[in-house]
Amino acid sequence: MYIVSQPKPLSDGQNQALAKEDVTVYPQGYLLFLRRFGEGTYRGWLNVQLPDAEVLKPFAEYGLWEHDENSPISEQQIGECIVIGTTVDGDFLAVHPQTARLLWLPRHAEHVRAISLQAREQEDEGMYALVLDEIYRQVYGISQGRASTMNRGRALVAISFCVCHKDKISLRCPNWPTYAKTNFRRICPLRMPILVSCSTGSWAAMYD
Repeated sequence: MYIVSQPKPLSDGQNQALAKEDVTVYPQGYLLFLRRFGEGTYRGWLNVQLPDAEVLKPFAEYGLWEHDENSPISEQQIGECIVIGTTVDGDFLAVHPQTARLLWLPRHAEHVRAISLQAREQEDEGMYALVLDEIYRQVYGISQGRASTMNRGRALVAISFCVCHKDKISLRCPNWPTYAKTNFRRICPLRMPILVSCSTGSWAAMYD
């Protein structure tokens, strides 16, 4: 699930800046996700944010992480990284443009680690939610489960992402009423509208 308060679209300047970014540098779906939903906190875990090429520049001199021949980047290259997410614990999710690597820079561990993601055929704004779930699994060794939340203040609307095959007759998501009701109610039993974004490209709405 992706729970949002009153939507706050990115400014024209922010959208124009994202449109100029090299899509291949970032994880699949990241730029689309930001342009569609804006910044927020995914499942109370990761702050999804605009690309920031400045925040890690001083960290190249801090010596926070150990580096050897197995390190994905050198200590000097830390300052070249672009941060795309942070956790409440102070960890960084970043990309290194020159090496095209997705990196996890942990606040309470000694080594930077590379995150390897499997390429997915379809890319849309819901794709990045699946990418974040995979990052969580690789970093912590456990899965967060199928239902996902993203919070931005007081929740007014829930957006649920699902992946399924197109209904050959209606070309609409065949699972959205059951999927939204069972998964969302179990995680966050609030009374609010539910919007469902499906991999079929359809949208649907359900109200309590």
